[in-house]
Amino acid sequence: MRLSLAMGAFVALIAAAAEDFRYAPSSGEFSIDMSNPGDRGYKPGREQRSGHALLVDFWFGQGQLHGGFVQRTVEWVPLDQPMTPEQRDPMVRQLVSDYLVQRFGSKFALVDIAKHRDAEGRLVYLFVAKGEIDSLPSGWQGSVAVFDNAVALVSEVMSLNMLNSGLRNVPETDGVFDPELVRWAATLRPSRSPR
Repeated sequence: MRLSLAMGAFVALIAAAAEDFRYAPSSGEFSIDMSNPGDRGYKPGREQRSGHALLVDFWFGQGQLHGGFVQRTVEWVPLDQPMTPEQRDPMVRQLVSDYLVQRFGSKFALVDIAKHRDAEGRLVYLFVAKGEIDSLPSGWQGSVAVFDNAVALVSEVMSLNMLNSGLRNVPETDGVFDPELVRWAATLRPSRSPR
């Protein structure tokens, strides 16, 4: 009887942990949900700091699939003070432009931008860019959320042969907003005030 009760409690504990698994960097500035089956295939790489900004890459599987690749990234940029509404559009656009240039050189161009409100009423910006990586035509999309003390850019880059292989169910258009990335980005939460 005791073993059965202990085993039942253990199974319940494992199930609860699986339902609410979140990745958090060692600094603890944010966390993002990794319990969805589609997100579990992404494995976090090393944490990279540039000034106060933190960047974490998440590689799908071993990083290469069927001659292509899929990678997600979270960039967390602490703010000295909250952005005013007038600052948001130009600052968010500049953040995305700087990210694309720093990460990929001049090989990506923005093709679509949209805004929406998340479940908490927070303004979220969505960006789509196309370009190439290692001579492979590639697509990039990013979701930017502005918090009081930081800006979070959650993005995904993939070779278009991955998109066209049927491994991803995303319609091919000039502006592709993958609902899975938007869903995943919406799970990001600030954990504490930046240092």
